[in-house]
Formats: sequence, structure tokens, C-alpha cells
Amino acid sequence: MRSAFFIISIQLFVLTFAIPVTAFNDDSRDDTRSPLLNTLCENAQVLNDSPTLKSSCKGDIVQLKSRNAVLIKNGRIISHNPVRDFKVSRNGKVYYRSQSGPFLSNESGRLNSLRTAVIIYLVSSQGDVVYLNDQGIVFKNGKPLNQNKGKVPFQIKKSSITGNPYYTTLNLTLSRNGRAVYINDMGQLYIDQEAMSQHTAKVKQFKIDSQASVFYLDDLGRLYKNKTRLSRKPVKVKNFKLNAQGEIAYLTDGTSNNLYFEKRKFSAGSHRILSFNFTGSGEVIYTDDKRRLWKMGLLISD
Repeated sequence: MRSAFFIISIQLFVLTFAIPVTAFNDDSRDDTRSPLLNTLCENAQVLNDSPTLKSSCKGDIVQLKSRNAVLIKNGRIISHNPVRDFKVSRNGKVYYRSQSGPFLSNESGRLNSLRTAVIIYLVSSQGDVVYLNDQGIVFKNGKPLNQNKGKVPFQIKKSSITGNPYYTTLNLTLSRNGRAVYINDMGQLYIDQEAMSQHTAKVKQFKIDSQASVFYLDDLGRLYKNKTRLSRKPVKVKNFKLNAQGEIAYLTDGTSNNLYFEKRKFSAGSHRILSFNFTGSGEVIYTDDKRRLWKMGLLISD
């Protein structure tokens, strides 16, 4: 894996051409929400979501004609250049990348990317678009967010199915309310253009709940919800997770009683808890250093 900041233009053309089309609704960094819900409307209508045919919850049908790379919405051609890939928001807004560049456009025309290639783009339910250019600059609806605030790192990977390379990053996502959430190459977390984390540490991990609250863990072991610290000294948080209800559990470096779930603390007797997860109903299950299984403080498997 190597940084993509130095990719030459020929490599860029090949790599961006091979980027797989992702889910219809990229508003999926709600870590409490099942990805399957991305293809359902509120009335349980199932949405089309294929590389060449997508629909919206308003009934729009958008089709990419493979013969001439033309994009058609409700029977009308909306693309101005040959189309590489496209996405549709739940309310029917369409975004597509051109085969040349590639550059990002909507139905009105090309969006600003400082004249550089768009390598990743995400679309919210409401139709906001957040995208990343090949210089590590994040944009939202045509506006650059981090021009003077570091770059967002990204990598090149190969598809296990096709073997084709594509761009990816864990440092950029889109909340369900359409806000860009990203970590720059200095480890600082931002929501749109607002700095969330302290400059004294680097953010290692973040998650978003259904209310668009951001939970994040820095390299000093401090856990935050938005700008409020959840963990207290002297413990250091090693890992955290959200369940389907948006409740948080986190594991600390303590020798015992080292698992927290909301305002509760769980133990494995005098033994150290090593790992944890959630059941389908949101209860915490965990294992200790004797490999025993516990659920919500009760031993269930010796």
C-alpha cells in the first residue's frame, strides 16, 4: 500500500477507471445502521442500485447507457460528457464522474475540484455531495473544506474479485445529516470546517451514530463524543464500539473491571477482559483472559 499523493496522470486514469460503484446511499457512516437499509425508502420501497440503473425514493429512474456512456434521468439526457460512474440521492439528485479526468458533475454542470481528478465521492440522503481530489483536498457541494488544514490521506488497493486497483480511505465519510467528517494527515478530526479534536493528540478511530454525533479515540487513549470527553483518568481506552441503539461500549487498559457500557462497568471477576462485541439486541458480550464468555456481567460459558 502506498500513498496516492504522487500518482502520475497515466496511473490516475487507469486507477480511477477501476473504482467500483458503491452503495446507492453513501450516508452509511452511521455505525448503528445496517447497510441493507441503504436500499430501502421509508415506505419499504426497494431501490434499484446497480452500476447502470439506480432509482430514488421520489420515483426517479437514472440509467447509464453502456453503448455511448450517456446518463439518462426519467427519459432525458442529463450528462454533458461520457460518464464513468454515477450516484443518486434518495431525493433524486444525481452526481456523476466523467471518463476524462475524471471530474465530478451534477445536472447543472461540473463541480469545483481545483482542476484535479475526483477519486472518491459520497452522496447523502438529502443530496449533499462530499468528495476527495487526488491532492487530498475535501470538497462539499463544490466548496473546498481543508485547503489550508492538511491533506486527507488515501491508499490504493486491489479488488479481491477483479484484481483491479481502486482508491480507498478510512479518513473521510459523510454523516446522515450531510456533514463531511474527516481526519487529516496530522491526525486532526474535522466536521466540515470545524476542528473537533485537540492538537495535542492524533485521532485513531471515529464512529458516527444515527443522531450524527461523532465518537472518536485519540492516541493518548482519550475517548470523546463530539467535544466532550467520555473516559476519565487514569484509564486509557483501547477500543470502542456502538450498538444498533447507538449505545457505546469501550475497553480500557485496566487490569480488571475494564469494560464500560454507557454508565455501567463490567468485570470478569478478577480477570482481565480482552475483547467484546454486541448481540443482535444490543447487549454486551465479552471474553476474559481465561477465554470464558460473559454477557452483561454474567458468566455464560466457562
